[in-house]
Amino acid sequence: MFNKARIKLTAYYVLMLACILAFFSVLLFGYATHNLRVNFQDTDIPEEIHTRVIHEASDDLLQSIVIADIVALVLAGGLSFVLAGSTLKPIQSALDAQEKFSAHASHELRTPLAVLKTDFEVFSNNKHKTVSDAEALTRRGLTEVNRMTDMVENLLILARSKNGSEALALADVDIARVLTSTVTKMHAAADAKHLQLKLHVEDSTSILGNAKLLEQLFTNLIQNAISYTENGKIDVLIKADTFVTVIIEDTGIGINQKDLREIFKPFYKADIARTATAGGVGLGLSIVREIVDKHKGTITIKSELGKGTIVTITFPLS
Repeated sequence: MFNKARIKLTAYYVLMLACILAFFSVLLFGYATHNLRVNFQDTDIPEEIHTRVIHEASDDLLQSIVIADIVALVLAGGLSFVLAGSTLKPIQSALDAQEKFSAHASHELRTPLAVLKTDFEVFSNNKHKTVSDAEALTRRGLTEVNRMTDMVENLLILARSKNGSEALALADVDIARVLTSTVTKMHAAADAKHLQLKLHVEDSTSILGNAKLLEQLFTNLIQNAISYTENGKIDVLIKADTFVTVIIEDTGIGINQKDLREIFKPFYKADIARTATAGGVGLGLSIVREIVDKHKGTITIKSELGKGTIVTITFPLS
């Protein structure tokens, strides 16, 4: 498909150039032959001689123009082929990414739907249904529905962020207050895994941002830390100097170095060990990157397998 489009675009470029060359070649030939006739009319050269000379000069000129046009078209064709490839490459990459994104989204939605379908079929075929069976089915169904809901909401956040359809409402936001609220909400999940989750505030300062999106950002990062930490602690630190810096450090299973370059891509999942413990769909860090970019910040992740992960986010001061 890419090569066909490239050839078509090249042909369009060449055809357009051919029309331009033909137009100017006709003008040049007409102007040159007209000047030849005018110049010979003011001389005493016999008519049959200057007619022959004009005819020969016109033939030579026409031949030179045709050769020059052919050479120009050949060179332009090669250059157009290269330019067409450069023009279409980012478009093709975007289409491939969109196709891959759609395939991943469909796959991730198909899984909970298949679970629901199987559960309903088993329940429907069970001739000895009990109230406890119905309650168990309801609980499993709600779990899968919540999973799909979270994924759809995350997809909407990514889509709106990518196309800029939703204006970002900015105001002075106290980072310490947002993180205090977020850490408080995440304590239950940390306690359930017997993890220590602590917030350390060295400096309290404000940035220009959106409180709701910032809470989403920190929730995703802390949730990741909890999901990938089986024993130990998670420390969240806030400090400010020329920038506001938030550091989230865990003692979890860590990330492979080869995965660190890919983890911000939508639906990317690192290795089997990480995904088996978390059960996510790989959208959290994509949303994190988008939110950080929206706030003109930076994010870096350092990690070592078996030792933990350090996430550092910096924001410009308000």
